[in-house]
Amino acid sequence: MTKLFNNYSQNIEDKREELFENGFVQISSLFDKQDIKKFENACDLVRKKPTPFKMIKKSEGGEFFMDYNNWRRHKEVFELCSSKKIIRLIKDISQSKKCWLMHEDIIIKNGSDVSETPIHHDRPYFIFKGDLNLSIWISTTDVPRESSLICYKKSHLIKELLLPKQFASGEEANNYRGLNPEGFVNITNDIIKKYDPVDFEIKAGDAIIFFNKTLHSSKKHKNSTPRKNFIIRFLLDGASLTKRYYNNVPPYEKMGVKIVEDGEVPEDFFPEMRY
Repeated sequence: MTKLFNNYSQNIEDKREELFENGFVQISSLFDKQDIKKFENACDLVRKKPTPFKMIKKSEGGEFFMDYNNWRRHKEVFELCSSKKIIRLIKDISQSKKCWLMHEDIIIKNGSDVSETPIHHDRPYFIFKGDLNLSIWISTTDVPRESSLICYKKSHLIKELLLPKQFASGEEANNYRGLNPEGFVNITNDIIKKYDPVDFEIKAGDAIIFFNKTLHSSKKHKNSTPRKNFIIRFLLDGASLTKRYYNNVPPYEKMGVKIVEDGEVPEDFFPEMRY
């Protein structure tokens, strides 16, 4: 893999400051061509052999594909999630002593007019809480600004859990079956306009790191080249289990995880990562 920074100590401090100030940070040229090919192959593998949790939305303009938790099934996916370079970056930029793998997401947008991803933050989907928990969003292709990911400055400081619209149906999430709405609020324009949106000019091999409470969305994909993204979700110092979630993806309790409020990270399901 490519060298992370020429002056690692100084640059990691600058990137850390930006991450904690804004809730996200772009890392340019993190991966070389060989690395990019590995991530692309992993995306293709998951597309061909997805889990039952996959989501596929087809339209005249193209196809949106998303799947997750494949690291348990494909060693190629796990090897990328456990990359020493990535683990070092995540621990150093967050100053977390510990780092656990929660799961990965594969997102592929294929077509010249694929719908935008609605604004949301990830914390309501997860069975873990914690101020440091974050994701690294890796692109295997160039993504022009007009189709890019959008992150909202300082939105990681929001105290409430914001209910997103359901990805598959577009319906309001407060209609989700079995949801206890206590502690959640709907995303409104009044909330969104408090935070400045930032889009990105992304090159293949770039990564964007953001906290689980950082609001983000994406614009329509308007490129004939498929957009392939490999996202890794990490748990860091202060992470603990919680019953406050809207849509547990994947359904860990059905997989044998005992979800206890404030419970410790069960390392038999979520391995600690070291470099």
